[in-house]
Amino acid sequence: MARTGRLWQVASLIIGSMVVGAGLSVMAQGESSSAPIGKWSEGKLDDYLDQRIEQRLQEAGLRGDQLDARIDQGILAFIARQQARQKVEPLQLDDHVLGDRSARITLIEYSDYACPYCKRFHATVHRVVEHYQGKVNWVYRHFPLSIHNPGAEMAAAGAECAAELGGNAAFWTFSDRIFQRALPADRAISTSGLISLAAKLGLARGQFKHCLDSGRTRAAVRADVVAGEQAGITGTPASFVYDNSSGTTVPLVGARPYEQFTRIIDQLLARSSAGG
Repeated sequence: MARTGRLWQVASLIIGSMVVGAGLSVMAQGESSSAPIGKWSEGKLDDYLDQRIEQRLQEAGLRGDQLDARIDQGILAFIARQQARQKVEPLQLDDHVLGDRSARITLIEYSDYACPYCKRFHATVHRVVEHYQGKVNWVYRHFPLSIHNPGAEMAAAGAECAAELGGNAAFWTFSDRIFQRALPADRAISTSGLISLAAKLGLARGQFKHCLDSGRTRAAVRADVVAGEQAGITGTPASFVYDNSSGTTVPLVGARPYEQFTRIIDQLLARSSAGG
């Protein structure tokens, strides 16, 4: 990978989901542009960054290997700062887990079935788990936001009923199907819709309805919310990349792109393998 390309990817990791507002202008060591970044094309922004990075590299006299070393140090420093900010419970016996429970890395997600960003992120995490072929598992925990209730909490309770009736596989299939519906136009989640979905997945309609009507699974949903609040979560999706061998935790807020997760996971795997 080209040096500037790699540095740009690392910059995106640290910048994360920050939105550069329309009122911001490019400011770099006293330089500015009258055109706000928000109005620049992606190609123009890439060209500008490449030029600035190359200029700084030349001024600093850095070789390619020195740059790579600094990038790796920067990623590890980012991980350390993030770890110090928030704490989350590691994999629990009653967690819903997709993938090998003994995987080196666990991606813990707090999510909301009525959240459009969670819908997009759901597909991203599926891709991450598939990519690492047993080295990464995925824990799903509920965090229905008040602005999406009562539908979001009811859907979470329904997913718990699916797990109660059909086990872990039913939970994940039920969750996938909820996120596959159209959003935000079809944001409303109804009891009848959840019951119909359960029946389509082969779960006993009467038993599922009784479970949902009883409200008994809402306790598990609310327990997740309390744990999430204690971990500092205020919005969804909120994720933690957890290294089960070292306890290192990297919290990431928002529907982060696939590449950000793979870079962090690769660093954690490399550090664990080296005994760091």
